[in-house]
Amino acid sequence: EDPGIPINFGDSVDTEPEFTPISNIDFENEISDMYKASSMDDYTGEIKYAGSTPIAILPIDMPTPTPRKALEFNYSEYSANDLNLKFQAPSGWQVDESIHEAFILREPEANKKDDFCAEITISAIPLSKEYTASDLNREIKQQLEQLGSRNYTRWSPSKTAKRTLLDSPGVYANFRGTLVTGQVVRGRIHMAVKNNVLYSIQIVHPADYNNDFIGVFTKIRSTIDFINK
Repeated sequence: EDPGIPINFGDSVDTEPEFTPISNIDFENEISDMYKASSMDDYTGEIKYAGSTPIAILPIDMPTPTPRKALEFNYSEYSANDLNLKFQAPSGWQVDESIHEAFILREPEANKKDDFCAEITISAIPLSKEYTASDLNREIKQQLEQLGSRNYTRWSPSKTAKRTLLDSPGVYANFRGTLVTGQVVRGRIHMAVKNNVLYSIQIVHPADYNNDFIGVFTKIRSTIDFINK
């Protein structure tokens, strides 16, 4: 899942989408205004600062944090019989098949990081019509909009990009958000249509472990297949 330049869905090369750009904050001016010392022209007989003029301590002065060791996962095969799908995912995750046309895996509470348990949702929804590339692109944007409207105080989806799924043309996008409970999460949605069925893989995980869990997503995408072909 190498990074690359974002493309429109009509292009023919698989690439990595990027997030919608956010304006930079003028930290230099903000800090200089915050800590600007009084001049003698302002003197009224009252000492405004005792000793040295306050100095802003920038993040560059902070010690470099120790790099975090990458997570390691053991993988097992899961069978979503109602969806006619099988795939490999981290061993020991909790299975939830209570939602129609969906198969959900949740990271165990004992393994949660940053007070959030990662979650994987795989779905297979029959369609009443043939889907075009435009329909698929519209579908994933609607899914992103609906996801961001629930339980998030901040929401930043990426652009969409092409990548195959189940050996069929697909489209995917990344996202980042802050939950109402304060946790910052990231994730990915990937969709494709095959035999008039809309297949989808979605992962949500703690933001600081993005590379680790995108590795999990890649494992699922590379191993997912039909039980009965």
